[in-house]
Amino acid sequence: MTVNIGPIDLSASVKMTQQGATLNRATGKYVGAMTLTNTTGSTLTGPLTLRLNGLSNGLVLDNATGMDAAGAPYVALANPLAPGGTVTVNLTFSNPNRALVTYSAQLFRGQP
Repeated sequence: MTVNIGPIDLSASVKMTQQGATLNRATGKYVGAMTLTNTTGSTLTGPLTLRLNGLSNGLVLDNATGMDAAGAPYVALANPLAPGGTVTVNLTFSNPNRALVTYSAQLFRGQP
């Protein structure tokens, strides 16, 4: 018998550093990044997903792996995150309203 406990929020186990999104004039897209640092003494195993919450009005994450049931986009991470290890997730946004790029993020084990 398999028990599905759903995704586990690992946000408290990482330091998240958001690099501001800037306009790439050649593509018309906004490009930013989020760096995740594992602050625990254990490897964070996956599948790991980074979910973006509360995107600015009209903002779309173009390189999302998928969307959760509430419509929040997420990006799947390819590898586990070792103790003290870091990974940078590049983020590409369409921003037709030219709104300030704002969001919050959560890291999950499993698909949110």
